[in-house]
Amino acid sequence: MNPQKYSQNMDKQSGVALFIVLILLLVLAAASVALMQNQRWAVRQTADQLDVLERNTQSNKVHNQCVATFRNALNHSNAELVGYEGGNDIVGVQDAKWGTANECLYEWYQIPVQSTPDAVWTPHVRINSRVQVKGVWVQEISEWRYPTCDTVSSTGQTHCVTSATPLKVANTHQTLNAQFDPTRSVLTARMPVAIQ
Repeated sequence: MNPQKYSQNMDKQSGVALFIVLILLLVLAAASVALMQNQRWAVRQTADQLDVLERNTQSNKVHNQCVATFRNALNHSNAELVGYEGGNDIVGVQDAKWGTANECLYEWYQIPVQSTPDAVWTPHVRINSRVQVKGVWVQEISEWRYPTCDTVSSTGQTHCVTSATPLKVANTHQTLNAQFDPTRSVLTARMPVAIQ
């Protein structure tokens, strides 16, 4: 065999092998970049999910505390609990009714006319809560509709409980004569409202 042809064949094979190695390195580099990008997105997605879980957890915790404050006011004598006369619109997280540090805001619905101070009020309440988590405001609301007192009973026994804590209407300072039937179920619904 001719040594010159042998040398040319070897050079061609070396060139082809080098070319294949370069192609494989480029494919490997592209695959590594794609995997790193996928990992970056996976980490970002996990971080976002953890942020949502933390916001929901904090919001649930604060709302449960607001509900507990209201229910304790019905059952245990304490200082007054002040709420606003409820409207159709949901109170926004930046509304002036919240005050500066308030996490709970109560709205009273279907309250009796002020001219009848002894009128019985069956609690129909919207409980608003808000909390700021990592610069984001989260708001939840729940509605609580208590059962009307059973004033006429076939056994002659009535079921009626009066609120232990005075429930007042903000601005008017009206005290509500809150009474309800503790033997029947309370209707309630709860939902998140806003994230800002």
